[in-house]
Amino acid sequence: MQKHKFYNKQVHAFTEKEEFLDYLDSLPSTLVIALSAPKIITHEERITQLINTHTAYADGSSVVKGLKKKGISAIKYPGCKLWLDYISRHYKTKKFYFIGASQEIIDKTVERLNIDFPGIQIANFRNGFLDAATIEATKKDILERKPDAVFVAMGSPKQEYLMDDLMKLHPALYFGLGGSFDLYAGKVADVPWWWEKYIAHEGLYRALIDPKKLPRQKTVLKFYWLYLTNQL
Repeated sequence: MQKHKFYNKQVHAFTEKEEFLDYLDSLPSTLVIALSAPKIITHEERITQLINTHTAYADGSSVVKGLKKKGISAIKYPGCKLWLDYISRHYKTKKFYFIGASQEIIDKTVERLNIDFPGIQIANFRNGFLDAATIEATKKDILERKPDAVFVAMGSPKQEYLMDDLMKLHPALYFGLGGSFDLYAGKVADVPWWWEKYIAHEGLYRALIDPKKLPRQKTVLKFYWLYLTNQL
C-alpha cells in the first residue's frame, strides 16, 4: 500500500483487493472515501481535507488512469463491491450499521444481507433522509450500539460530512457508498460486463440510461482535459 498526492489529493494506491482489505483491518477508525474524477478535481476545502486525512482510494477508472500516467500502479475497486467484500470477511465477528437510500431500499438491502450473510450482526439501520432531529437521534443510537463499521449511502459530499461528524463521536470504519444500496437492492442494474471491459466508465453508462445525470459528466470532461494536458 502506497500513498500518493494526485492533484492535491492523497490517494491510497494498492494492486490487490486483499491488500486494501488487510490495510483497513489495521486501522482502528477512518473514513473510507471512494475517489472518482469529481472528487479529484474539487476545490471544496472540507472534502479535500477529509480525503487527505483519511483513506481515499481509486473507485473510478479515470483515477486509475491518472495514477498510471504518473507511473503509479493501482487497481480500480468500486465501492459497491468493497463494502460487500468487507462484510464477507467480517460478518461473523463484527457489528454493522447502515444509513442511506429510501426506506424501501434500505429495508430490501437489510433483507438481502440477512440472506447472503447468515448470522450477520446488524446493529441498526435507517434511511438517508435526515433532518437535524434524526441526525441527533442517529448519533445517539450509534453511541449506544457501538458498531464496528458504518456504511453510509447518501451521495457525496453529504455522506462524507455526516461520517466525519459521526466518527468524532464514535470511532469505527465509515464507508461512503453513494448509490450502492440501490444497486444491491435491485433498484438499478449493474453495468454490463462489455461496457466495463471496453469503456470502463460507469458514470457515463448511468448518464446514458438516465439523461438527468448527464450534467454530472462535465466534471469528468474537465478531468480528462486536465489529464490530456498534463495538468493533473
